[in-house]
Amino acid sequence: MKHVAVIVSLLWIALPVVAQKADTAAGKREESLSLRTGPLQPEFPLQIAGVVFSDTELQVLLVNLTSRQVEQVTVGIMLEDKTSPEPVTRIGKVCNSSVPPGRFLLVKTANTGFDGADAYFRGKGITQKAVAVGITHVRLAGGIERNLPLEAKGRFEGEGDKDLERKIEALRRKAFGRHSMAPFFDPSREDKVGICRE
Repeated sequence: MKHVAVIVSLLWIALPVVAQKADTAAGKREESLSLRTGPLQPEFPLQIAGVVFSDTELQVLLVNLTSRQVEQVTVGIMLEDKTSPEPVTRIGKVCNSSVPPGRFLLVKTANTGFDGADAYFRGKGITQKAVAVGITHVRLAGGIERNLPLEAKGRFEGEGDKDLERKIEALRRKAFGRHSMAPFFDPSREDKVGICRE
């Protein structure tokens, strides 16, 4: 069994992140994975409220900050690969869900594009893996859409917004408590957290 050490990098914004850790087997090259969330995008109706990751898994908890229902979201990944002169991006599968205002959506590994990122790292023999994750597309009820063309730009765009950070934190605490990561591990939280439909 392969063991991987996971290192949490400095996040662009303050979010709860769960890094699943394991010791590296004796005599094997140590691997690491660092993760950053993209900067806040105040114009986006969904925002990242939490992340859990390991060397093979990435789950993103999103919250709907608008007064409209969210119908669709896509998460993107940017690989921080020093071996490539061009930005390396992976766009996840479209996640269809009904997320009412103030509610949460859990985008699991199958919809984040992380499988493609993991395959890329392995194919290049990269052991010091660095990934940034963010939202690239949202569609609201009524057809309103917001897009970030990650593949064209090669980066996540946004800025610090303390008021927005406080709002996200308040909604997360109200739903799950101060330190709870229950939405990542408890499938019975469907009253508070939606999941992607195929």
